[in-house]
Amino acid sequence: EQTNLETPLCYLGKDIEGGREVYRVEDHLQKAIFGDVWKAVGLSSGRAFAVKVVDLGMVAQLARSQDNQLCETPLCEVRYDEM
Repeated sequence: EQTNLETPLCYLGKDIEGGREVYRVEDHLQKAIFGDVWKAVGLSSGRAFAVKVVDLGMVAQLARSQDNQLCETPLCEVRYDEM
């Protein structure tokens, strides 16, 4: 797989503490509208998850526009963190 030079590789191997469990980022899956989608594994369950790291600037822009048609639902877990 070829890595996009704009992809922040510093997320690889990072543990993200969620409300249900801790997730370890394992691979970059794709660039998305509001950020990047990463493959992560739940450290207690061993299950694979997709984690989207959003660009807060894009989220703020969407909030100002009052346009919710691009929002993804249902969301299982949402947590904002500085990465």
